[in-house]
Amino acid sequence: MVRSTISNMMVINASPNAGKIDLLQNLKPIGGVQFDYLKSLNVSAVYYTVDSGFNNYKIKKANTEFANLLLNNTSNNVSLWVYDSLSVSTVKYLLLNDNLDTPGRAKAKVRYLFLSPDMDTVNVTRADTVSLYTNASYYKTQLQVDNGGLAAFVPVDTGHAVIKFVPINTSSAIKTYQHYFSSNAVYTFVIKGYRKRAGADSLSLSVIKHN
Repeated sequence: MVRSTISNMMVINASPNAGKIDLLQNLKPIGGVQFDYLKSLNVSAVYYTVDSGFNNYKIKKANTEFANLLLNNTSNNVSLWVYDSLSVSTVKYLLLNDNLDTPGRAKAKVRYLFLSPDMDTVNVTRADTVSLYTNASYYKTQLQVDNGGLAAFVPVDTGHAVIKFVPINTSSAIKTYQHYFSSNAVYTFVIKGYRKRAGADSLSLSVIKHN
């Protein structure tokens, strides 16, 4: 296998009840660490150096292998997302190109990932009813690499915002969060967990700050 250069990869475990999992590239643990389920509301992005180009990836827990993938990462910064229930038949993944160019003063930029298997189709709004994202639904199909069409970063105004996730054809939010968009910052909002479950597996938001 020819490796011409390297990439920076962020790995996110958004698989409810998975606990700590291993992500291996060419049989080597990425970052030399295990990846726990994403629980915190506010998270700082961590990127690890990996080989770019076509490489083998495995999703494992202990001695059990749940996925064996051949992925082609060619961007400087990429992120690998593991979601849905951790079983051979249900676990899913996304490999996304992360465009971390800053948006300039008085603006931030954000992308939205909807990884909750039983989430309703929703609209994302600010408290002032400004629409941030419409008709958002669960990513049912795993993809190898997305070039920005599935989960593109979009500019938003800086400042404090109350973020609401509102099922379409209703006016009642299923989740409401407060967030401050900092100037020149780059964020990913990821919705994961199950709406119909309670506790640690329940529907929740994490905000990943990339810079």
